[in-house]
Amino acid sequence: MASALHPPTTGPGPRLKGRVQRIWQDGSGWFDSHTRIVLAAILLLALVFGAYRFIQLEVYAESNTANALPPLVWNLAHGNGYVACYPRYFPFCSAMNNATAAREPVPSLLFAAIAVLARESVTAAYLTGVVINLLILCGVFALCRALANERVALLASLLWALYVPALDLVREMSGDLLAALGVVWGIFFLIRAQETNTGRAWLAAGICLALGALSRSAVSVLVPVLSIGLLVAPASNPSRSLRGILERARPVLFFVGAFLLVMLPWIVRNQVTFGRPVLGSTLTGYNLYRQNYMLSSDNYLRYVYTDEADRAIRALLARRTDLQGTESEAQVDAVYREEALSVIRAHPLRYLSLSAYRAVMLWLDWRVDERMGNQLSTRQVFSMLEQLLLLSAAIVGLIATWRRSWVLGVCLIAYSLLHMAVASRMVFIVPVMPLCVVLAAIGFAQLARALSKRLRAARLTMRRFDLGC
Repeated sequence: MASALHPPTTGPGPRLKGRVQRIWQDGSGWFDSHTRIVLAAILLLALVFGAYRFIQLEVYAESNTANALPPLVWNLAHGNGYVACYPRYFPFCSAMNNATAAREPVPSLLFAAIAVLARESVTAAYLTGVVINLLILCGVFALCRALANERVALLASLLWALYVPALDLVREMSGDLLAALGVVWGIFFLIRAQETNTGRAWLAAGICLALGALSRSAVSVLVPVLSIGLLVAPASNPSRSLRGILERARPVLFFVGAFLLVMLPWIVRNQVTFGRPVLGSTLTGYNLYRQNYMLSSDNYLRYVYTDEADRAIRALLARRTDLQGTESEAQVDAVYREEALSVIRAHPLRYLSLSAYRAVMLWLDWRVDERMGNQLSTRQVFSMLEQLLLLSAAIVGLIATWRRSWVLGVCLIAYSLLHMAVASRMVFIVPVMPLCVVLAAIGFAQLARALSKRLRAARLTMRRFDLGC
Protein backbone atom coordinates (compact mmCIF):
# COMPACT_ATOMS: atom_id res chain seq x y z
CA MET A 1 0.00 0.00 0.00
CA ALA A 2 1.44 3.27 -1.11
CA SER A 3 2.10 5.92 1.49
CA ALA A 4 1.46 9.63 1.17
CA LEU A 5 5.18 10.32 0.84
CA HIS A 6 5.58 7.74 -1.92
CA PRO A 7 2.80 8.26 -4.49
CA PRO A 8 1.95 5.33 -6.74
CA THR A 9 3.79 5.01 -10.03
CA THR A 10 0.58 3.84 -11.70
CA GLY A 11 -2.83 5.38 -11.82
CA PRO A 12 -4.64 8.10 -13.83
CA GLY A 13 -2.04 10.83 -13.25
CA PRO A 14 1.07 9.02 -14.57
CA ARG A 15 -0.96 7.32 -17.31
CA LEU A 16 -2.30 10.69 -18.51
CA LYS A 17 1.20 12.18 -18.46
CA GLY A 18 2.55 9.26 -20.48
CA ARG A 19 -0.31 9.56 -22.95
CA VAL A 20 0.37 13.30 -23.44
CA GLN A 21 4.07 12.59 -24.01
CA ARG A 22 3.23 9.92 -26.61
CA ILE A 23 0.81 12.25 -28.40
CA TRP A 24 3.48 14.99 -28.42
CA GLN A 25 6.10 12.61 -29.80
CA ASP A 26 3.71 11.21 -32.41
CA GLY A 27 2.65 14.73 -33.41
CA SER A 28 6.25 15.86 -33.75
CA GLY A 29 7.02 12.81 -35.84
CA TRP A 30 4.01 13.51 -38.05
CA PHE A 31 5.19 17.09 -38.67
CA ASP A 32 8.67 15.84 -39.54
CA SER A 33 7.34 13.30 -42.04
CA HIS A 34 4.72 15.60 -43.60
CA THR A 35 6.68 18.82 -44.00
CA ARG A 36 5.34 19.53 -47.48
CA ILE A 37 1.74 19.15 -46.37
CA VAL A 38 2.26 21.50 -43.43
CA LEU A 39 4.09 24.01 -45.62
CA ALA A 40 1.26 23.86 -48.17
CA ALA A 41 -1.25 24.53 -45.38
CA ILE A 42 0.76 27.56 -44.22
CA LEU A 43 0.93 28.83 -47.80
CA LEU A 44 -2.84 28.42 -48.06
CA LEU A 45 -3.24 30.33 -44.79
CA ALA A 46 -1.07 33.18 -46.12
CA LEU A 47 -3.09 33.16 -49.34
CA VAL A 48 -6.35 33.45 -47.42
CA PHE A 49 -5.03 36.31 -45.28
CA GLY A 50 -3.67 38.09 -48.35
CA ALA A 51 -6.98 37.70 -50.18
CA TYR A 52 -8.83 38.99 -47.11
CA ARG A 53 -6.67 42.12 -46.98
CA PHE A 54 -7.26 42.58 -50.70
CA ILE A 55 -11.04 42.31 -50.29
CA GLN A 56 -10.93 44.83 -47.43
CA LEU A 57 -9.35 47.42 -49.70
CA GLU A 58 -11.85 49.75 -51.31
CA VAL A 59 -10.61 49.98 -54.89
CA TYR A 60 -12.30 50.29 -58.20
CA ALA A 61 -13.81 46.90 -58.94
CA GLU A 62 -12.74 46.95 -62.57
CA SER A 63 -10.14 49.70 -62.67
CA ASN A 64 -9.29 50.49 -66.27
CA THR A 65 -8.40 54.07 -65.42
CA ALA A 66 -5.08 55.87 -65.27
CA ASN A 67 -6.04 57.34 -61.90
CA ALA A 68 -5.68 53.89 -60.31
CA LEU A 69 -2.04 53.47 -61.38
CA PRO A 70 0.97 55.43 -60.13
CA PRO A 71 2.08 58.03 -62.72
CA LEU A 72 5.36 56.26 -63.51
CA VAL A 73 3.67 52.88 -63.98
CA TRP A 74 1.02 54.47 -66.19
CA ASN A 75 3.63 56.21 -68.38
CA LEU A 76 5.66 53.01 -68.74
CA ALA A 77 2.56 51.02 -69.64
CA HIS A 78 1.66 53.56 -72.34
CA GLY A 79 5.13 53.72 -73.83
CA ASN A 80 5.94 57.25 -72.63
CA GLY A 81 9.23 56.22 -71.07
CA TYR A 82 10.61 56.30 -67.54
CA VAL A 83 9.07 59.69 -66.78
CA ALA A 84 6.81 61.09 -64.08
CA CYS A 85 6.37 64.43 -62.36
CA TYR A 86 6.25 64.60 -58.54
CA PRO A 87 5.93 68.34 -57.71
CA ARG A 88 5.63 67.66 -53.97
CA TYR A 89 9.21 66.36 -53.96
CA PHE A 90 10.65 68.12 -57.00
CA PRO A 91 9.00 71.55 -57.43
CA PHE A 92 10.60 72.30 -60.81
CA CYS A 93 9.31 69.25 -62.67
CA SER A 94 7.25 69.88 -65.79
CA ALA A 95 6.26 68.24 -69.05
CA MET A 96 9.76 69.07 -70.37
CA ASN A 97 11.53 68.19 -67.10
CA ASN A 98 9.97 64.92 -65.97
CA ALA A 99 12.79 62.37 -66.18
CA THR A 100 12.69 60.54 -62.87
CA ALA A 101 14.71 58.25 -60.65
CA ALA A 102 12.47 58.73 -57.61
CA ARG A 103 11.03 55.21 -57.89
CA GLU A 104 13.23 52.17 -58.26
CA PRO A 105 12.97 50.31 -61.59
CA VAL A 106 12.05 46.72 -60.67
CA PRO A 107 8.60 47.39 -59.12
CA SER A 108 7.85 50.10 -61.69
CA LEU A 109 8.68 47.86 -64.66
CA LEU A 110 6.96 44.81 -63.15
CA PHE A 111 3.67 46.56 -62.44
CA ALA A 112 3.80 48.33 -65.80
CA ALA A 113 4.12 44.94 -67.51
CA ILE A 114 1.19 43.63 -65.48
CA ALA A 115 -0.82 46.72 -66.42
CA VAL A 116 -0.17 46.01 -70.11
CA LEU A 117 -0.97 42.30 -69.86
CA ALA A 118 -4.03 42.77 -67.64
CA ARG A 119 -5.34 45.92 -69.37
CA GLU A 120 -4.53 48.17 -66.43
CA SER A 121 -6.47 46.09 -63.93
CA VAL A 122 -5.52 47.05 -60.39
CA THR A 123 -6.96 43.72 -59.26
CA ALA A 124 -4.19 41.92 -61.15
CA ALA A 125 -1.57 44.23 -59.64
CA TYR A 126 -2.76 43.59 -56.10
CA LEU A 127 -2.97 39.84 -56.64
CA THR A 128 0.65 40.05 -57.75
CA GLY A 129 1.45 41.38 -54.29
CA VAL A 130 -0.17 38.29 -52.76
CA VAL A 131 1.98 36.04 -54.96
CA ILE A 132 5.15 37.95 -54.04
CA ASN A 133 4.32 37.46 -50.36
CA LEU A 134 3.96 33.70 -50.90
CA LEU A 135 7.37 33.61 -52.62
CA ILE A 136 8.87 35.43 -49.62
CA LEU A 137 7.32 32.79 -47.35
CA CYS A 138 9.02 30.06 -49.41
CA GLY A 139 12.31 31.93 -49.06
CA VAL A 140 11.86 32.19 -45.29
CA PHE A 141 11.31 28.42 -45.14
CA ALA A 142 14.36 27.66 -47.30
CA LEU A 143 16.65 30.02 -45.37
CA CYS A 144 15.55 28.81 -41.94
CA ARG A 145 15.90 25.17 -43.00
CA ALA A 146 19.45 25.90 -44.15
CA LEU A 147 20.29 27.39 -40.73
CA ALA A 148 18.25 25.09 -38.47
CA ASN A 149 15.87 22.28 -39.47
CA GLU A 150 12.53 21.74 -41.16
CA ARG A 151 10.47 21.97 -37.98
CA VAL A 152 11.91 25.39 -37.12
CA ALA A 153 11.53 26.40 -40.77
CA LEU A 154 7.82 25.62 -40.60
CA LEU A 155 7.55 27.85 -37.53
CA ALA A 156 9.33 30.66 -39.40
CA SER A 157 6.93 30.24 -42.33
CA LEU A 158 3.95 30.49 -40.00
CA LEU A 159 5.37 33.62 -38.39
CA TRP A 160 5.71 35.25 -41.80
CA ALA A 161 2.19 34.20 -42.80
CA LEU A 162 0.94 36.05 -39.70
CA TYR A 163 3.18 39.10 -40.14
CA VAL A 164 0.75 42.03 -40.32
CA PRO A 165 2.91 44.73 -42.06
CA ALA A 166 3.60 42.34 -44.96
CA LEU A 167 -0.10 41.54 -45.26
CA ASP A 168 -0.82 45.27 -45.44
CA LEU A 169 1.70 45.70 -48.26
CA VAL A 170 0.18 43.08 -50.56
CA ARG A 171 -2.38 45.68 -51.57
CA GLU A 172 0.16 48.35 -52.51
CA MET A 173 2.17 48.66 -55.72
CA SER A 174 5.38 49.39 -53.83
CA GLY A 175 8.83 47.88 -53.84
CA ASP A 176 9.01 46.82 -50.20
CA LEU A 177 7.81 43.25 -50.72
CA LEU A 178 9.91 42.86 -53.86
CA ALA A 179 12.93 44.08 -51.88
CA ALA A 180 12.14 41.55 -49.14
CA LEU A 181 11.94 38.84 -51.80
CA GLY A 182 15.36 39.76 -53.17
CA VAL A 183 16.89 39.94 -49.69
CA VAL A 184 15.61 36.61 -48.35
CA TRP A 185 16.65 34.65 -51.44
CA GLY A 186 19.92 36.57 -51.72
CA ILE A 187 20.87 35.66 -48.16
CA PHE A 188 19.73 32.05 -48.73
CA PHE A 189 22.10 31.72 -51.69
CA LEU A 190 24.83 33.47 -49.71
CA ILE A 191 24.51 30.91 -46.88
CA ARG A 192 24.59 28.11 -49.45
CA ALA A 193 27.61 29.69 -51.16
CA GLN A 194 29.50 29.72 -47.87
CA GLU A 195 28.85 25.99 -47.48
CA THR A 196 29.41 24.85 -51.08
CA ASN A 197 31.70 27.61 -52.41
CA THR A 198 30.21 27.22 -55.89
CA GLY A 199 30.29 30.08 -58.35
CA ARG A 200 26.60 29.71 -59.18
CA ALA A 201 25.60 30.25 -55.56
CA TRP A 202 27.78 33.36 -55.23
CA LEU A 203 26.39 34.76 -58.48
CA ALA A 204 22.79 34.02 -57.45
CA ALA A 205 23.34 35.80 -54.13
CA GLY A 206 24.64 38.92 -55.87
CA ILE A 207 21.86 38.92 -58.46
CA CYS A 208 19.06 38.52 -55.90
CA LEU A 209 20.41 41.30 -53.67
CA ALA A 210 20.78 43.56 -56.73
CA LEU A 211 17.14 42.97 -57.64
CA GLY A 212 16.30 43.82 -54.02
CA ALA A 213 18.33 47.03 -54.27
CA LEU A 214 16.57 47.92 -57.54
CA SER A 215 13.31 47.57 -55.62
CA ARG A 216 14.40 49.53 -52.53
CA SER A 217 17.73 51.32 -52.87
CA ALA A 218 18.53 50.99 -49.15
CA VAL A 219 19.21 47.26 -49.75
CA SER A 220 22.45 48.35 -51.45
CA VAL A 221 24.05 48.94 -48.05
CA LEU A 222 24.01 45.20 -47.37
CA VAL A 223 26.52 44.31 -50.09
CA PRO A 224 29.60 46.24 -48.87
CA VAL A 225 28.86 45.27 -45.26
CA LEU A 226 28.51 41.59 -46.18
CA SER A 227 31.63 41.72 -48.34
CA ILE A 228 33.73 42.99 -45.45
CA GLY A 229 32.17 40.40 -43.15
CA LEU A 230 32.93 37.57 -45.57
CA LEU A 231 36.58 38.62 -45.74
CA VAL A 232 37.13 38.84 -41.98
CA ALA A 233 34.74 36.15 -40.73
CA PRO A 234 36.12 32.71 -39.75
CA ALA A 235 36.60 30.65 -42.87
CA SER A 236 37.72 27.21 -43.90
CA ASN A 237 40.96 28.81 -45.06
CA PRO A 238 42.16 31.08 -42.21
CA SER A 239 45.61 31.58 -43.75
CA ARG A 240 46.95 35.14 -43.56
CA SER A 241 49.25 34.66 -46.52
CA LEU A 242 48.62 36.51 -49.77
CA ARG A 243 47.43 33.30 -51.38
CA GLY A 244 45.00 32.61 -48.53
CA ILE A 245 43.60 36.13 -48.71
CA LEU A 246 43.13 35.86 -52.47
CA GLU A 247 41.35 32.53 -52.08
CA ARG A 248 38.91 34.13 -49.64
CA ALA A 249 38.50 37.22 -51.82
CA ARG A 250 37.76 35.38 -55.07
CA PRO A 251 34.18 34.28 -54.22
CA VAL A 252 33.47 37.70 -52.70
CA LEU A 253 34.48 39.26 -56.02
CA PHE A 254 32.01 36.93 -57.76
CA PHE A 255 29.33 38.11 -55.35
CA VAL A 256 30.08 41.83 -55.71
CA GLY A 257 30.61 41.54 -59.46
CA ALA A 258 27.19 39.96 -59.99
CA PHE A 259 25.58 42.69 -57.89
CA LEU A 260 27.26 45.51 -59.82
CA LEU A 261 26.53 43.90 -63.19
CA VAL A 262 22.79 43.88 -62.50
CA MET A 263 22.91 47.42 -61.08
CA LEU A 264 24.92 48.80 -64.01
CA PRO A 265 22.05 49.53 -66.46
CA TRP A 266 20.26 51.64 -63.83
CA ILE A 267 23.44 53.53 -62.98
CA VAL A 268 24.25 54.16 -66.65
CA ARG A 269 20.70 55.25 -67.40
CA ASN A 270 20.80 57.82 -64.60
CA GLN A 271 24.23 59.06 -65.66
CA VAL A 272 23.02 59.59 -69.23
CA THR A 273 19.71 61.13 -68.15
CA PHE A 274 20.91 63.47 -65.41
CA GLY A 275 24.58 63.91 -66.24
CA ARG A 276 25.58 62.65 -62.80
CA PRO A 277 25.49 59.26 -61.04
CA VAL A 278 22.38 58.30 -59.09
CA LEU A 279 23.00 54.94 -57.43
CA GLY A 280 19.60 54.54 -55.81
CA SER A 281 16.72 56.98 -55.66
CA THR A 282 16.56 60.76 -56.05
CA LEU A 283 14.24 60.83 -53.02
CA THR A 284 17.11 60.16 -50.62
CA GLY A 285 18.04 63.83 -50.32
CA TYR A 286 14.40 64.83 -49.85
CA ASN A 287 13.92 62.36 -47.00
CA LEU A 288 17.21 63.35 -45.39
CA TYR A 289 16.21 67.03 -45.35
CA ARG A 290 12.57 66.41 -44.42
CA GLN A 291 13.36 64.30 -41.35
CA ASN A 292 16.29 66.40 -40.09
CA TYR A 293 15.55 70.02 -41.00
CA MET A 294 14.00 70.68 -37.55
CA LEU A 295 17.18 69.92 -35.59
CA SER A 296 17.59 73.62 -34.87
CA SER A 297 14.31 73.66 -32.90
CA ASP A 298 13.73 72.23 -29.44
CA ASN A 299 10.97 69.91 -30.66
CA TYR A 300 13.11 67.71 -32.88
CA LEU A 301 12.49 64.17 -31.56
CA ARG A 302 9.62 63.36 -33.91
CA TYR A 303 8.53 62.17 -37.32
CA VAL A 304 7.84 64.92 -39.88
CA TYR A 305 4.64 64.46 -41.87
CA THR A 306 3.89 65.71 -45.36
CA ASP A 307 2.09 68.97 -44.49
CA GLU A 308 4.97 70.14 -42.34
CA ALA A 309 7.44 68.92 -44.93
CA ASP A 310 5.69 70.92 -47.65
CA ARG A 311 6.06 74.09 -45.60
CA ALA A 312 9.73 73.34 -44.94
CA ILE A 313 10.38 72.79 -48.67
CA ARG A 314 8.65 76.06 -49.59
CA ALA A 315 10.77 77.90 -47.03
CA LEU A 316 13.91 76.27 -48.40
CA LEU A 317 13.10 77.29 -51.98
CA ALA A 318 12.37 80.85 -50.90
CA ARG A 319 15.76 80.98 -49.22
CA ARG A 320 17.70 79.48 -52.14
CA THR A 321 17.62 82.38 -54.57
CA ASP A 322 20.44 80.78 -56.57
CA LEU A 323 18.12 78.16 -58.06
CA GLN A 324 17.09 78.69 -61.69
CA GLY A 325 13.76 76.86 -61.55
CA THR A 326 14.78 74.35 -64.22
CA GLU A 327 16.72 71.93 -62.02
CA SER A 328 16.31 68.21 -62.66
CA GLU A 329 15.50 65.66 -59.98
CA ALA A 330 19.18 64.86 -59.47
CA GLN A 331 20.05 68.55 -59.06
CA VAL A 332 17.22 69.13 -56.58
CA ASP A 333 18.31 65.98 -54.74
CA ALA A 334 21.80 67.48 -54.43
CA VAL A 335 20.31 70.69 -52.98
CA TYR A 336 18.33 68.73 -50.38
CA ARG A 337 21.44 66.79 -49.37
CA GLU A 338 23.51 69.95 -49.08
CA GLU A 339 20.93 71.67 -46.87
CA ALA A 340 20.37 68.58 -44.72
CA LEU A 341 24.09 68.04 -44.12
CA SER A 342 24.46 71.71 -43.21
CA VAL A 343 21.81 71.34 -40.48
CA ILE A 344 23.33 68.08 -39.26
CA ARG A 345 26.83 69.56 -39.02
CA ALA A 346 25.42 72.46 -37.01
CA HIS A 347 23.69 70.13 -34.51
CA PRO A 348 25.64 66.84 -34.39
CA LEU A 349 24.56 65.80 -30.88
CA ARG A 350 20.90 66.41 -31.62
CA TYR A 351 21.27 64.45 -34.83
CA LEU A 352 22.72 61.50 -32.93
CA SER A 353 19.89 61.68 -30.40
CA LEU A 354 17.28 61.81 -33.14
CA SER A 355 18.91 58.91 -34.99
CA ALA A 356 18.84 56.82 -31.83
CA TYR A 357 15.20 57.78 -31.23
CA ARG A 358 14.36 56.72 -34.77
CA ALA A 359 15.21 53.12 -33.81
CA VAL A 360 11.88 52.80 -31.95
CA MET A 361 10.06 54.52 -34.81
CA LEU A 362 11.62 52.09 -37.27
CA TRP A 363 10.84 48.92 -35.37
CA LEU A 364 7.65 49.85 -33.53
CA ASP A 365 6.19 52.94 -35.29
CA TRP A 366 6.45 54.52 -31.87
CA ARG A 367 4.42 57.78 -31.72
CA VAL A 368 4.43 58.09 -35.51
CA ASP A 369 0.67 58.10 -36.04
CA GLU A 370 0.11 60.07 -32.85
CA ARG A 371 1.88 62.99 -34.48
CA MET A 372 -1.02 63.23 -36.93
CA GLY A 373 -3.52 63.30 -34.10
CA ASN A 374 -4.64 59.73 -34.77
CA GLN A 375 -5.32 57.27 -32.00
CA LEU A 376 -3.63 53.90 -32.18
CA SER A 377 -5.93 51.24 -33.59
CA THR A 378 -6.11 47.70 -32.28
CA ARG A 379 -4.35 46.55 -35.42
CA GLN A 380 -1.46 48.97 -34.85
CA VAL A 381 -1.08 47.88 -31.23
CA PHE A 382 -1.02 44.25 -32.38
CA SER A 383 1.64 45.10 -34.97
CA MET A 384 3.80 46.74 -32.32
CA LEU A 385 3.50 43.77 -29.98
CA GLU A 386 4.20 41.36 -32.83
CA GLN A 387 7.24 43.37 -33.86
CA LEU A 388 8.55 43.51 -30.29
CA LEU A 389 8.09 39.76 -29.84
CA LEU A 390 9.86 38.96 -33.12
CA LEU A 391 12.75 41.29 -32.35
CA SER A 392 13.23 39.86 -28.84
CA ALA A 393 13.19 36.26 -30.09
CA ALA A 394 15.50 37.19 -32.98
CA ILE A 395 18.11 38.50 -30.53
CA VAL A 396 17.97 35.16 -28.70
CA GLY A 397 18.31 33.25 -31.97
CA LEU A 398 21.20 35.41 -33.15
CA ILE A 399 23.14 34.97 -29.89
CA ALA A 400 22.55 31.21 -29.86
CA THR A 401 23.66 30.63 -33.47
CA TRP A 402 26.00 33.55 -34.10
CA ARG A 403 28.68 31.61 -35.98
CA ARG A 404 26.20 30.50 -38.63
CA SER A 405 23.65 33.34 -38.60
CA TRP A 406 25.95 36.37 -38.32
CA VAL A 407 25.08 37.25 -41.93
CA LEU A 408 21.45 37.85 -40.94
CA GLY A 409 22.41 39.86 -37.86
CA VAL A 410 24.80 42.08 -39.81
CA CYS A 411 22.12 42.77 -42.43
CA LEU A 412 19.54 43.74 -39.80
CA ILE A 413 21.97 46.04 -37.99
CA ALA A 414 23.31 47.75 -41.13
CA TYR A 415 19.85 48.27 -42.62
CA SER A 416 18.51 49.65 -39.34
CA LEU A 417 21.41 52.08 -38.93
CA LEU A 418 20.95 53.38 -42.47
CA HIS A 419 17.28 54.21 -41.92
CA MET A 420 17.96 55.60 -38.47
CA ALA A 421 20.32 58.06 -40.12
CA VAL A 422 17.71 59.25 -42.64
CA ALA A 423 14.06 58.43 -41.89
CA SER A 424 12.21 55.72 -39.99
CA ARG A 425 8.81 54.06 -40.05
CA MET A 426 7.90 50.44 -39.47
CA VAL A 427 7.14 49.92 -43.16
CA PHE A 428 10.77 50.79 -43.98
CA ILE A 429 12.09 47.73 -42.10
CA VAL A 430 9.95 45.23 -44.04
CA PRO A 431 12.63 44.44 -46.69
CA VAL A 432 14.83 42.78 -44.03
CA MET A 433 12.06 41.42 -41.79
CA PRO A 434 12.24 37.93 -43.36
CA LEU A 435 15.70 37.67 -41.79
CA CYS A 436 14.32 38.78 -38.42
CA VAL A 437 11.52 36.20 -38.69
CA VAL A 438 14.04 33.42 -39.40
CA LEU A 439 16.12 34.39 -36.37
CA ALA A 440 12.96 34.70 -34.27
CA ALA A 441 11.91 31.15 -35.16
CA ILE A 442 15.38 29.91 -34.16
CA GLY A 443 15.10 31.94 -30.95
CA PHE A 444 11.71 30.45 -30.09
CA ALA A 445 13.14 26.98 -30.70
CA GLN A 446 16.08 27.74 -28.41
CA LEU A 447 13.74 29.02 -25.69
CA ALA A 448 11.51 25.95 -26.03
CA ARG A 449 14.55 23.67 -25.77
CA ALA A 450 15.81 25.49 -22.69
CA LEU A 451 12.36 25.32 -21.08
CA SER A 452 12.13 21.60 -21.82
CA LYS A 453 15.50 20.99 -20.17
CA ARG A 454 14.42 22.90 -17.07
CA LEU A 455 11.19 20.95 -16.84
CA ARG A 456 13.07 17.65 -17.16
CA ALA A 457 15.53 18.78 -14.51
CA ALA A 458 12.66 19.79 -12.22
CA ARG A 459 10.97 16.39 -12.68
CA LEU A 460 14.23 14.58 -11.89
CA THR A 461 14.68 16.71 -8.78
CA MET A 462 11.16 15.94 -7.59
CA ARG A 463 11.66 12.23 -8.26
CA ARG A 464 14.87 12.18 -6.26
CA PHE A 465 13.14 14.08 -3.48
CA ASP A 466 10.34 11.49 -3.42
CA LEU A 467 12.80 8.61 -3.35
CA GLY A 468 14.77 10.29 -0.60
CA CYS A 469 11.65 10.68 1.46
